[in-house]
Amino acid sequence: MDRILDLKAELDRSNSLIDYANKYLNLGWRLVAINAESGRDLRIDFKEENWAECLGGSGIDASKINLGVYAGSLSGLLVIEVANEAQKSSLGKGGEWRSHCTAKLGTVLEKHFYSLPSALQGLSSKFLANGVKFWADGDITLLPPSIDPIAQRPWQWQHPPWDIAPSPLPFPILHLLQSPQETAAAGYGFQDGPTVSWQELYCLISPFETVLQAFTNRAASKKDYYEELLKAALEAGFTDSEILLSLLWHAPLGDAQHYPQRWDYLQNLVSLAQTGEWPQFPNVPKESSPSFPRRALLSSGERRINKRQPISRRGKGHE
Repeated sequence: MDRILDLKAELDRSNSLIDYANKYLNLGWRLVAINAESGRDLRIDFKEENWAECLGGSGIDASKINLGVYAGSLSGLLVIEVANEAQKSSLGKGGEWRSHCTAKLGTVLEKHFYSLPSALQGLSSKFLANGVKFWADGDITLLPPSIDPIAQRPWQWQHPPWDIAPSPLPFPILHLLQSPQETAAAGYGFQDGPTVSWQELYCLISPFETVLQAFTNRAASKKDYYEELLKAALEAGFTDSEILLSLLWHAPLGDAQHYPQRWDYLQNLVSLAQTGEWPQFPNVPKESSPSFPRRALLSSGERRINKRQPISRRGKGHE
């Protein structure tokens, strides 16, 4: 009976993927099928007539298949993700910025889909105010009903594009895209690289034995290692995102320094933990936590401007 129920669930999932993919293709969106565990492109050509058969018979459990869309000129889309109330507030200072076409993950994380103006085709992705990210030319972002690999929950449409088309790009977003210097200053909260040096970081964590232990404990996978380390840091009272991200980046048993795509994963791990979207992590206390004086953090960040192009939330090319 369990096997029958599993097969039915897999069939339902497969039918759901095909139904959603068909709707996206009718909108002219350029799709990609992704292995939800490895992030690998499954190489399904959605221009072929038999794409539905390939999607249903890819040899992979349908629950482990995600759908992504190429943003930018390929689909005529620009996509912005906001992860917390601070990011939403920072965008709202210039006026109404929300798109009518919105997908959600849980109660906080949102993706806003906009139609891409012809004048902005070829635009590279970057960070906006307070670390808000957007996907532009060549980037891939997940679509419902994909399962988010971090939160292990499905993305869901709040307003699907076949009911409400992606909104024209609003002035607040357009203004930020056209003001690179202002954007860089506003987006300091989540730089595209760590802002706290190893020496500074060690001075902070050395009094906390549980954090040091998690720093050197081997885990079954890199994912488990990063999660346990972050959990130990939060339980020790560290809540500053810059410190948490730098801690994960410098972790000796991690692979972030040799695998740049990992940076985007680490940002989302910290964001979900801080916003309470990942229930296994302890609640982040509202009172101040162990941290550097803000001036020290800023000077550290100003000294180390990382020139690497931001990588989309799921990693460009899914390596």
